[in-house]
Amino acid sequence: IEPVLRPELRSFIADVELPKYLERKEGLQKDVRGGAVSLVQGSTATFTATASRKLKTATVGGQPVSPKDAIIVSPSQAVNGDQKVTFEWTDEFGLASKEPFTLTINSLDDEVPSISCADLPRQKVVLDTEQLTFTIHAQDDFGIKRVGMVWQGLDKTNFTTPAKGERIISAGGPEKEQLELAGTFTASSLSIEPQPIEVRLFAEDYFPGRERVYSPPHLLYVLNAEQHAIWLTEQLSKWHRQSLDVRDRELQLYETNKQLRELTAGEITQPENRRRIENQAAAERANGRRLSSLSDSGQELIKQAMRNPEFGVGHLEKWAEMLQILKD
Repeated sequence: IEPVLRPELRSFIADVELPKYLERKEGLQKDVRGGAVSLVQGSTATFTATASRKLKTATVGGQPVSPKDAIIVSPSQAVNGDQKVTFEWTDEFGLASKEPFTLTINSLDDEVPSISCADLPRQKVVLDTEQLTFTIHAQDDFGIKRVGMVWQGLDKTNFTTPAKGERIISAGGPEKEQLELAGTFTASSLSIEPQPIEVRLFAEDYFPGRERVYSPPHLLYVLNAEQHAIWLTEQLSKWHRQSLDVRDRELQLYETNKQLRELTAGEITQPENRRRIENQAAAERANGRRLSSLSDSGQELIKQAMRNPEFGVGHLEKWAEMLQILKD
Protein backbone atom coordinates (compact mmCIF):
# COMPACT_ATOMS: atom_id res chain seq x y z
CA ILE A 1 0.00 0.00 0.00
CA GLU A 2 1.45 3.37 -1.07
CA PRO A 3 -0.40 6.41 0.34
CA VAL A 4 -0.68 9.44 -2.00
CA LEU A 5 -2.40 12.81 -1.67
CA ARG A 6 -5.47 13.59 -3.71
CA PRO A 7 -4.85 15.73 -6.83
CA GLU A 8 -5.62 19.36 -6.01
CA LEU A 9 -5.47 22.54 -8.06
CA ARG A 10 -2.28 24.58 -8.00
CA SER A 11 -3.48 27.37 -10.27
CA PHE A 12 -6.67 28.50 -11.97
CA ILE A 13 -6.43 31.20 -14.64
CA ALA A 14 -9.17 32.89 -16.69
CA ASP A 15 -8.25 34.20 -20.15
CA VAL A 16 -10.94 36.75 -21.01
CA GLU A 17 -11.76 38.16 -24.42
CA LEU A 18 -13.72 41.39 -24.00
CA PRO A 19 -16.65 42.33 -26.27
CA LYS A 20 -15.62 43.52 -29.74
CA TYR A 21 -17.15 46.97 -29.31
CA LEU A 22 -14.59 47.82 -26.59
CA GLU A 23 -11.84 47.69 -29.26
CA ARG A 24 -9.32 46.21 -26.85
CA LYS A 25 -6.38 44.67 -28.71
CA GLU A 26 -5.47 42.40 -25.83
CA GLY A 27 -7.65 40.36 -23.52
CA LEU A 28 -7.49 40.06 -19.75
CA GLN A 29 -6.00 37.38 -17.57
CA LYS A 30 -7.30 36.82 -14.05
CA ASP A 31 -6.41 34.49 -11.20
CA VAL A 32 -9.67 32.81 -10.13
CA ARG A 33 -8.49 30.40 -7.45
CA GLY A 34 -10.90 32.16 -5.10
CA GLY A 35 -13.79 30.53 -6.93
CA ALA A 36 -15.44 33.68 -8.29
CA VAL A 37 -14.81 36.07 -11.18
CA SER A 38 -16.69 39.16 -12.39
CA LEU A 39 -16.75 39.72 -16.15
CA VAL A 40 -18.47 42.30 -18.33
CA GLN A 41 -21.55 41.20 -20.23
CA GLY A 42 -20.72 39.93 -23.70
CA SER A 43 -17.24 38.63 -22.83
CA THR A 44 -15.99 35.13 -23.55
CA ALA A 45 -13.64 33.30 -21.21
CA THR A 46 -11.49 30.20 -21.24
CA PHE A 47 -10.39 28.72 -17.91
CA THR A 48 -7.13 26.86 -17.43
CA ALA A 49 -6.73 24.71 -14.31
CA THR A 50 -3.41 23.15 -13.36
CA ALA A 51 -3.45 20.20 -10.94
CA SER A 52 -0.74 18.91 -8.65
CA ARG A 53 -0.38 15.69 -10.66
CA LYS A 54 -0.89 14.30 -14.16
CA LEU A 55 -4.59 13.81 -14.84
CA LYS A 56 -6.43 11.01 -16.59
CA THR A 57 -10.01 12.36 -16.95
CA ALA A 58 -11.80 15.65 -16.38
CA THR A 59 -15.20 17.26 -16.82
CA VAL A 60 -16.21 20.92 -17.08
CA GLY A 61 -19.84 21.68 -16.39
CA GLY A 62 -20.63 17.98 -16.67
CA GLN A 63 -19.06 17.74 -20.14
CA PRO A 64 -15.92 15.60 -20.56
CA VAL A 65 -12.70 17.29 -21.65
CA SER A 66 -9.31 15.79 -22.36
CA PRO A 67 -6.64 16.94 -19.90
CA LYS A 68 -3.12 17.51 -21.12
CA ASP A 69 -0.75 16.20 -18.46
CA ALA A 70 -1.88 18.12 -15.34
CA ILE A 71 -3.76 20.84 -17.23
CA ILE A 72 -7.51 21.20 -17.86
CA VAL A 73 -8.63 23.76 -20.46
CA SER A 74 -12.34 24.54 -20.49
CA PRO A 75 -14.39 25.25 -23.61
CA SER A 76 -14.97 28.94 -24.28
CA GLN A 77 -17.72 30.30 -22.01
CA ALA A 78 -19.95 33.18 -23.17
CA VAL A 79 -20.85 35.60 -20.38
CA ASN A 80 -24.53 36.47 -20.78
CA GLY A 81 -25.61 36.27 -17.16
CA ASP A 82 -24.55 34.90 -13.80
CA GLN A 83 -23.60 31.24 -13.94
CA LYS A 84 -21.72 28.48 -12.15
CA VAL A 85 -19.28 26.04 -13.77
CA THR A 86 -18.15 22.86 -11.98
CA PHE A 87 -14.74 21.27 -12.60
CA GLU A 88 -14.05 17.63 -11.69
CA TRP A 89 -10.98 15.45 -12.36
CA THR A 90 -9.21 12.17 -11.60
CA ASP A 91 -5.48 11.60 -11.73
CA GLU A 92 -3.37 8.86 -13.22
CA PHE A 93 -3.93 6.73 -10.09
CA GLY A 94 -7.70 7.05 -10.37
CA LEU A 95 -7.94 9.41 -7.41
CA ALA A 96 -10.40 12.31 -7.56
CA SER A 97 -10.25 15.63 -5.76
CA LYS A 98 -11.80 15.80 -2.32
CA GLU A 99 -14.71 17.79 -3.83
CA PRO A 100 -15.43 19.41 -7.22
CA PHE A 101 -14.29 22.97 -7.83
CA THR A 102 -17.23 25.31 -8.55
CA LEU A 103 -16.47 28.61 -10.28
CA THR A 104 -19.03 31.41 -9.98
CA ILE A 105 -19.12 33.79 -12.95
CA ASN A 106 -20.74 37.14 -12.16
CA SER A 107 -21.96 39.08 -15.18
CA LEU A 108 -21.44 42.85 -14.98
CA ASP A 109 -23.04 45.60 -17.05
CA ASP A 110 -20.76 48.05 -18.86
CA GLU A 111 -21.15 51.07 -16.58
CA VAL A 112 -21.81 54.59 -17.87
CA PRO A 113 -18.83 56.98 -17.71
CA SER A 114 -18.58 59.78 -15.17
CA ILE A 115 -17.30 63.32 -15.64
CA SER A 116 -16.56 66.19 -13.27
CA CYS A 117 -14.99 69.60 -13.63
CA ALA A 118 -12.87 71.75 -11.32
CA ASP A 119 -12.25 75.52 -11.52
CA LEU A 120 -15.07 76.27 -13.99
CA PRO A 121 -17.55 78.52 -12.11
CA ARG A 122 -21.15 77.35 -11.93
CA GLN A 123 -22.22 80.95 -12.60
CA LYS A 124 -20.04 83.86 -13.73
CA VAL A 125 -19.98 87.09 -15.75
CA VAL A 126 -17.14 86.95 -18.28
CA LEU A 127 -15.68 89.10 -21.03
CA ASP A 128 -16.04 87.66 -24.51
CA THR A 129 -12.22 87.79 -24.79
CA GLU A 130 -11.58 86.34 -21.34
CA GLN A 131 -10.11 82.82 -21.17
CA LEU A 132 -11.42 80.46 -18.52
CA THR A 133 -9.19 77.49 -17.69
CA PHE A 134 -10.45 74.41 -15.90
CA THR A 135 -9.61 70.76 -15.23
CA ILE A 136 -11.76 67.84 -16.38
CA HIS A 137 -11.83 64.41 -14.74
CA ALA A 138 -13.43 61.59 -16.75
CA GLN A 139 -13.63 57.92 -15.79
CA ASP A 140 -15.07 54.71 -17.24
CA ASP A 141 -14.68 51.03 -16.42
CA PHE A 142 -13.64 50.10 -19.98
CA GLY A 143 -12.22 53.21 -21.58
CA ILE A 144 -13.26 56.79 -22.38
CA LYS A 145 -13.92 57.34 -26.09
CA ARG A 146 -13.85 61.14 -26.07
CA VAL A 147 -14.47 64.20 -23.93
CA GLY A 148 -15.94 67.47 -25.14
CA MET A 149 -17.88 70.64 -24.38
CA VAL A 150 -21.28 71.88 -25.60
CA TRP A 151 -22.87 75.30 -25.25
CA GLN A 152 -26.36 76.66 -25.75
CA GLY A 153 -27.56 80.28 -25.72
CA LEU A 154 -30.41 81.02 -23.31
CA ASP A 155 -31.65 84.39 -24.61
CA LYS A 156 -34.38 83.58 -27.14
CA THR A 157 -35.90 87.08 -26.88
CA ASN A 158 -33.02 89.14 -28.27
CA PHE A 159 -31.52 86.40 -30.45
CA THR A 160 -33.45 84.62 -33.19
CA THR A 161 -30.74 81.97 -33.27
CA PRO A 162 -29.00 81.76 -29.87
CA ALA A 163 -25.46 80.42 -29.81
CA LYS A 164 -25.17 76.66 -30.07
CA GLY A 165 -22.22 74.37 -30.68
CA GLU A 166 -19.79 71.80 -29.38
CA ARG A 167 -16.08 71.12 -29.37
CA ILE A 168 -14.11 67.94 -28.74
CA ILE A 169 -11.53 68.60 -26.04
CA SER A 170 -9.70 65.27 -26.25
CA ALA A 171 -10.01 61.81 -27.72
CA GLY A 172 -9.61 58.94 -25.29
CA GLY A 173 -8.83 55.30 -26.06
CA PRO A 174 -9.92 51.74 -25.27
CA GLU A 175 -7.25 51.49 -22.56
CA LYS A 176 -7.81 54.95 -21.05
CA GLU A 177 -10.10 54.32 -18.11
CA GLN A 178 -9.24 57.66 -16.45
CA LEU A 179 -8.52 61.02 -18.07
CA GLU A 180 -7.44 64.29 -16.49
CA LEU A 181 -7.55 67.10 -19.03
CA ALA A 182 -6.98 70.84 -19.12
CA GLY A 183 -9.82 72.71 -20.81
CA THR A 184 -10.27 76.34 -21.88
CA PHE A 185 -13.23 78.50 -22.82
CA THR A 186 -13.06 81.82 -24.69
CA ALA A 187 -16.31 83.05 -26.20
CA SER A 188 -14.73 85.08 -29.00
CA SER A 189 -12.57 82.18 -30.22
CA LEU A 190 -15.70 80.02 -30.39
CA SER A 191 -17.61 82.73 -32.33
CA ILE A 192 -20.08 83.21 -29.47
CA GLU A 193 -21.68 86.65 -29.41
CA PRO A 194 -22.28 88.34 -26.03
CA GLN A 195 -25.27 86.59 -24.44
CA PRO A 196 -26.04 84.26 -21.51
CA ILE A 197 -25.05 80.70 -22.35
CA GLU A 198 -25.13 77.32 -20.67
CA VAL A 199 -21.94 75.27 -20.90
CA ARG A 200 -21.75 71.54 -20.18
CA LEU A 201 -18.98 69.00 -20.48
CA PHE A 202 -19.60 65.50 -21.76
CA ALA A 203 -17.94 62.08 -21.89
CA GLU A 204 -18.58 59.12 -24.19
CA ASP A 205 -17.57 55.50 -23.79
CA TYR A 206 -17.56 52.63 -26.30
CA PHE A 207 -20.92 51.05 -25.47
CA PRO A 208 -22.98 51.01 -28.71
CA GLY A 209 -25.88 53.45 -28.78
CA ARG A 210 -25.24 54.91 -25.34
CA GLU A 211 -25.93 58.63 -25.02
CA ARG A 212 -23.35 61.07 -23.73
CA VAL A 213 -22.98 61.68 -20.02
CA TYR A 214 -23.08 65.40 -19.18
CA SER A 215 -21.74 67.43 -16.30
CA PRO A 216 -24.02 69.84 -14.41
CA PRO A 217 -24.58 73.09 -16.38
CA HIS A 218 -22.37 76.15 -15.97
CA LEU A 219 -24.11 79.47 -16.57
CA LEU A 220 -21.88 82.13 -18.17
CA TYR A 221 -23.01 85.68 -18.91
CA VAL A 222 -20.82 86.66 -21.85
CA LEU A 223 -20.40 90.44 -22.24
CA ASN A 224 -18.33 92.62 -24.56
CA ALA A 225 -15.95 95.21 -23.10
CA GLU A 226 -18.56 98.02 -23.04
CA GLN A 227 -21.31 95.87 -21.49
CA HIS A 228 -18.82 94.47 -18.99
CA ALA A 229 -17.68 97.96 -17.98
CA ILE A 230 -21.29 99.07 -17.33
CA TRP A 231 -22.04 95.94 -15.30
CA LEU A 232 -18.80 96.23 -13.35
CA THR A 233 -19.39 99.91 -12.56
CA GLU A 234 -22.79 99.00 -11.11
CA GLN A 235 -21.24 96.21 -9.04
CA LEU A 236 -18.48 98.49 -7.75
CA SER A 237 -21.00 101.17 -6.81
CA LYS A 238 -23.07 98.60 -4.91
CA TRP A 239 -19.89 97.33 -3.22
CA HIS A 240 -18.99 100.91 -2.26
CA ARG A 241 -22.39 101.48 -0.62
CA GLN A 242 -22.09 98.23 1.32
CA SER A 243 -18.58 99.19 2.40
CA LEU A 244 -19.83 102.49 3.75
CA ASP A 245 -22.54 100.67 5.71
CA VAL A 246 -19.96 98.34 7.24
CA ARG A 247 -17.65 101.25 8.06
CA ASP A 248 -20.47 103.19 9.75
CA ARG A 249 -21.47 100.10 11.72
CA GLU A 250 -17.85 99.61 12.80
CA LEU A 251 -17.69 103.21 14.02
CA GLN A 252 -20.89 102.68 16.03
CA LEU A 253 -19.43 99.57 17.60
CA TYR A 254 -16.27 101.51 18.42
CA GLU A 255 -18.25 104.19 20.27
CA THR A 256 -20.06 101.47 22.24
CA ASN A 257 -16.70 99.91 23.10
CA LYS A 258 -15.48 103.22 24.50
CA GLN A 259 -18.58 103.43 26.71
CA LEU A 260 -18.04 99.87 27.94
CA ARG A 261 -14.44 100.62 28.84
CA GLU A 262 -15.61 103.38 31.21
CA LEU A 263 -17.67 100.95 33.30
CA THR A 264 -16.35 100.16 36.75
CA ALA A 265 -15.69 96.60 37.88
CA GLY A 266 -18.91 96.65 39.88
CA GLU A 267 -20.96 97.92 36.95
CA ILE A 268 -19.56 95.27 34.58
CA THR A 269 -20.90 92.47 36.80
CA GLN A 270 -24.46 93.79 36.59
CA PRO A 271 -26.70 91.49 34.47
CA GLU A 272 -27.81 94.19 32.01
CA ASN A 273 -24.19 95.24 31.34
CA ARG A 274 -23.06 91.62 30.90
CA ARG A 275 -25.82 91.14 28.33
CA ARG A 276 -24.70 94.37 26.69
CA ILE A 277 -21.12 93.08 26.44
CA GLU A 278 -22.28 89.75 24.99
CA ASN A 279 -24.43 91.52 22.39
CA GLN A 280 -21.51 93.78 21.53
CA ALA A 281 -19.20 90.80 21.04
CA ALA A 282 -21.76 89.11 18.75
CA ALA A 283 -22.19 92.32 16.74
CA GLU A 284 -18.40 92.66 16.40
CA ARG A 285 -18.12 89.11 15.03
CA ALA A 286 -20.99 89.61 12.57
CA ASN A 287 -19.61 92.87 11.25
CA GLY A 288 -16.16 91.31 11.03
CA ARG A 289 -17.57 88.57 8.79
CA ARG A 290 -19.27 91.17 6.59
CA LEU A 291 -16.03 93.12 6.37
CA SER A 292 -14.03 90.04 5.37
CA SER A 293 -16.62 89.09 2.75
CA LEU A 294 -16.61 92.60 1.29
CA SER A 295 -12.82 92.60 1.08
CA ASP A 296 -12.86 89.33 -0.87
CA SER A 297 -15.64 90.44 -3.24
CA GLY A 298 -13.94 93.81 -3.78
CA GLN A 299 -10.69 92.11 -4.68
CA GLU A 300 -12.51 89.90 -7.19
CA LEU A 301 -14.22 92.91 -8.78
CA ILE A 302 -10.91 94.72 -9.19
CA LYS A 303 -9.43 91.62 -10.84
CA GLN A 304 -12.38 91.63 -13.23
CA ALA A 305 -11.83 95.31 -14.00
CA MET A 306 -8.14 94.70 -14.76
CA ARG A 307 -9.18 92.38 -17.61
CA ASN A 308 -11.29 95.08 -19.25
CA PRO A 309 -9.48 97.70 -21.38
CA GLU A 310 -12.43 100.08 -20.91
CA PHE A 311 -11.27 100.74 -17.34
CA GLY A 312 -8.55 103.36 -17.01
CA VAL A 313 -5.60 103.02 -14.67
CA GLY A 314 -6.84 105.94 -12.57
CA HIS A 315 -10.14 104.25 -11.82
CA LEU A 316 -8.42 101.02 -10.87
CA GLU A 317 -6.03 102.80 -8.53
CA LYS A 318 -8.95 104.59 -6.85
CA TRP A 319 -10.85 101.35 -6.23
CA ALA A 320 -7.71 99.53 -5.09
CA GLU A 321 -7.01 102.32 -2.60
CA MET A 322 -10.56 102.10 -1.24
CA LEU A 323 -10.17 98.32 -0.90
CA GLN A 324 -6.94 98.74 1.03
CA ILE A 325 -8.58 101.26 3.39
CA LEU A 326 -11.39 98.77 3.99
CA LYS A 327 -8.88 96.00 4.75
CA ASP A 328 -6.98 98.25 7.16
